Amino acid sequence: MFLIPVDDNHYLFVMLPIVIILIIFLIITIIAIYYQSLVTIPPEKALVIYGKEEPKKALKYKFFLKGRKYVSRFTQSYGFLPLKVFTQGLVLKDLWTKDQNRVVLYTTLKFQLRTDQDGLERAARNFFKEDDEIIRKAFEAKVTEAAIATIKAHDLKDLEPGYDAISKEWTKLADDGLFPLGLVTHTIHIRDIQSKGVVVTDLPTMKSHLKDLKSELAQLEDKLSTIEKSE
Repeated sequence: MFLIPVDDNHYLFVMLPIVIILIIFLIITIIAIYYQSLVTIPPEKALVIYGKEEPKKALKYKFFLKGRKYVSRFTQSYGFLPLKVFTQGLVLKDLWTKDQNRVVLYTTLKFQLRTDQDGLERAARNFFKEDDEIIRKAFEAKVTEAAIATIKAHDLKDLEPGYDAISKEWTKLADDGLFPLGLVTHTIHIRDIQSKGVVVTDLPTMKSHLKDLKSELAQLEDKLSTIEKSE
């Protein structure tokens, strides 16, 4: 068998194109992997990047509110938190005023997740990977607690002149309860407060109401008597 002699220059001439092709292929592969790992942040969403552990047990979260971010598919996971403003109608029945009047509260509320670092951290611990309904229920529970306390601190007459002061007081109490959840009220609009009657809790109060009813009955009887005489 005869071997064709190959000098070093010829070897380099043969291998160089192969090496260049391999390098180009490697660069293209790296670029493709990089772009496939870029995550675009949708409107009204916060990108949450964390490790490979359970979402709510992550040691550390990183939050991004806009643009595109690189996520390593080998060492990191990601998800989104909603930043939209939620709108919710709420009717709260059987609320009691300070003077024991039962009222019904008709409201429209707007709320959202806090967008500061601490707020996003708290929201992620509570609502990451949860659907919107869970967020709504948590908000409703805290807002209802605040409404009960707000109405209970006032007599019925204090609620009737206007709702702005009551709304502000209710908002402050609600935000105190929502703070640990990473939520905040946007607006609380009280559409109406309707009284559904008074509850009698003691004998003197009962006697007072009975006296008023007797007086009203006597006035009605006088009116009826006048009408009968005129006929």
